[in-house]
Amino acid sequence: MKKTVGKRWLLCFLAVCSVFLIVAGINFKAQATDKERFILPKEIVKSVYVGTYANIARVMPSEENAENYHFGVINDTTGELVQTDGYRFVPEHAGKYKCVYSYESEGEKYEYTYLINAILSDAPVFLEEPNFPYAFVSGVTYELPQLVAYDYSDGEKKVAEVSVAAKIDGKSLVVNEYGITPESDDAGATVTITYTATSASSSKIIEKSVPVVQVYKENGQVDMTGLFYQTDAQRVSADSDKITLTATNDMDVQFANLLSAEGLEIVTGFGANYEAERIVLRVESYYDPSVAVTLAFDKGRKASGTGEVVLNGKDRKEFEFAENQKLKLVIDNKKSRLLTDQNEVLFSVKTDLNGGQFTGFPDEMVKVSVKAEGVYGTCDLNIYQINLQMISNQTSDFVQPSLLTSDIGAEMMVGETIRMQYFAAVDVIDPCATVSVTASLMGTPVDIDVNENGSFSFTPEKAGSYMFRFITLDRSGNEGEYRKVMYVLDTEKPSLEIDGQIPDTVKLNETLKLPSASANDNNGNDKLLIYVTIVYPSAQNRVIASATGGILSDAEFTFENAGKYFIRYIAVDEYENFVLSEYEIECKE
Repeated sequence: MKKTVGKRWLLCFLAVCSVFLIVAGINFKAQATDKERFILPKEIVKSVYVGTYANIARVMPSEENAENYHFGVINDTTGELVQTDGYRFVPEHAGKYKCVYSYESEGEKYEYTYLINAILSDAPVFLEEPNFPYAFVSGVTYELPQLVAYDYSDGEKKVAEVSVAAKIDGKSLVVNEYGITPESDDAGATVTITYTATSASSSKIIEKSVPVVQVYKENGQVDMTGLFYQTDAQRVSADSDKITLTATNDMDVQFANLLSAEGLEIVTGFGANYEAERIVLRVESYYDPSVAVTLAFDKGRKASGTGEVVLNGKDRKEFEFAENQKLKLVIDNKKSRLLTDQNEVLFSVKTDLNGGQFTGFPDEMVKVSVKAEGVYGTCDLNIYQINLQMISNQTSDFVQPSLLTSDIGAEMMVGETIRMQYFAAVDVIDPCATVSVTASLMGTPVDIDVNENGSFSFTPEKAGSYMFRFITLDRSGNEGEYRKVMYVLDTEKPSLEIDGQIPDTVKLNETLKLPSASANDNNGNDKLLIYVTIVYPSAQNRVIASATGGILSDAEFTFENAGKYFIRYIAVDEYENFVLSEYEIECKE
């Protein structure tokens, strides 16, 4: 009797189990319900239009020993689990949607729920709002976000037509396939971008205004004021290694350039003049400002002071600092650290304040801002470095741009499309830095489809290790090289042929010479393994022969006990794809 099996059933089984665990985790009947056992954000969205993204509140357990935390969204009418995209989802039908949070602690289960009401709009609705940089740099081309809008006015989902127009200081600005190129020599120029969604009976307008800044002076040096979207500092100056923000009143300074959230480093310190009650350095998620890390310095009229690190709105750790001391705030996807300029660790945060694992920011981009509070004289704050970029006004810039990319994962299968949604060069003092990308398979160049908006995709036809090489370049000629590796695995099973017949019965103590076997694999046979196993009547399993290269011969076996035996030929390639041929033999006395 011969049977042939593969291994794809295992993936299906795991997928079913995963769905079961998710549903089971949010639908149990809580033994205790207590709102105060959860930390709730200040604002919770409870009403949205059908067809738009609904933001789910980040509700977390208040207990440090919380276990089995789950959250999910259920359609309150149908009882079905709703697919979420992180902490948001799109309601496709009018009605109420139940947001459910639960956890366990010391044998008790706790649950918190609230409702989001999805209502129909008479006008078209945009799926989401457009996102723009803090500021446009004069002369630089910016691709405009492509918005999608729908019309649900009659209860049915229809695509609404979307148009976009732009103006700079009231004058029309050309919008083409590449986006817009705002140009102005005037300080304080503003670009206004208008999106209009039109249906048969009505329309919806979204309008955004973005300032235009000048970054470089005629002499080639950096214009420091162009680094900021907003600055209340009375003076912005720079020398060979730092930029100094000087204020005689309370100030709020926001950097114009978005920064990479991965491996973020900010080196800061204090000038000789420091007369303020508190300085706050804040790094927040570009899309969700409630997710933030802040570093606060309290000094007053003393030469030294105390500080605290705040994570997502709660005090986490206090530290002491001395006058003119440099401090480095390091944030990555596993922990936050505050170090001195000698790399002495003042604190390290591995979990967030809600008791969960701190996994960095939910987005790839963050905003950086500085505030001075309670200024009573002159306040100087020095910033030396952001993301390894030296902040200075030297004409000689020796720092290479860093790289910002979306995640492409570590493994894919042959035939699956690899997509990188975006990649960009990040340079604090040069917003016009560029990046190029090439790909290769084991050193052989591979063609990839790179789009003008900074994304690429391709479908690998061969298995192996793919190398993506990114080259960043700024105006000063500094070049950075970054590499990402993707392992593409094969899913095609090898073929297996048995060159002969195997009898159904043998006699006791008979030695059976087994037929030879040959196998072939789409990636070649050098690493192809064939082996033969035998299962005894006692259920013991033993390998009796093996070979690499696709050929197996000269295998034999002596039947020393009566009963049923199973002989299995198995061919396995380097990616663990296998094919099996099984034969049942009865040994008679």
